Amino acid sequence: AVHVVARTGRVAAALRDQEGAVGTDWLPSSAAPARDVVIPGLPGNATTVQLMLLAPSGDSTDVEISVAGKVSTFKPVDNGSAEVKGGKVTVLDLGPIARGDASAIRLVAGRADIVAGVRVVQGTGGDAEAAFLTGSPVLTHRAVVADNRAGGAFTSTVSLTAPQGTTKVKLTSIGDKGEPVSADVEVLGGATVAAPVPVPPGATAFAVIVEPQPGSPPVHAARTITELVGKSPTFTVQTLAPTVETAVVPNAHANLTLLVPQK
Repeated sequence: AVHVVARTGRVAAALRDQEGAVGTDWLPSSAAPARDVVIPGLPGNATTVQLMLLAPSGDSTDVEISVAGKVSTFKPVDNGSAEVKGGKVTVLDLGPIARGDASAIRLVAGRADIVAGVRVVQGTGGDAEAAFLTGSPVLTHRAVVADNRAGGAFTSTVSLTAPQGTTKVKLTSIGDKGEPVSADVEVLGGATVAAPVPVPPGATAFAVIVEPQPGSPPVHAARTITELVGKSPTFTVQTLAPTVETAVVPNAHANLTLLVPQK
């Protein structure tokens, strides 16, 4: 695990992994430490799923592991729970737990907040491709994800997971050409849906708005872009967060002393 802290000033950091034949990918920043963590965007055809857990507070904790699949939530065989030692990374090889369907991993810690990441591999041998996932925040309101591509070898998919109850989500795509298009998606409680992103007619690049409908239970989301290179698919996954649409402005009042020269 890597933790970057600025002692003075401000800093931006990014981490890239490059491992031989399985390609390269940028590692996403983990969500804030929490007792309940959902990692969306697990592809159904994953051949290897490696889960990494850390309790940054230094306290040890037990963690219950479950998978939100196409229909419901289930516990993976032989890996339904784990003990995480404080201050140490725990690594679990979960194998092909997705069972052929897009899914998400849910983690519930008993005694301490945790952060988590997943390294997932599709394909084998020279066709293997790796990507990294992390815990995502609940979509309390809409999320916007740019740089979706249409046509040719590209496909974009939004993975939606509703851990607590049936949720309705609206997907709206706005492209460089054509009129915006929308699609409504229903996600059963405890399940995951991989929804193809609607493509505006004639668009080659577009943004997608992912908007939970009013009154819906919590939902987590991730966007996957897949590109077919020859006969081998490459992919990357990005977890989604609510957009920042408001800013707090401090109160202001008239101060005539600003017009008086100060000694």
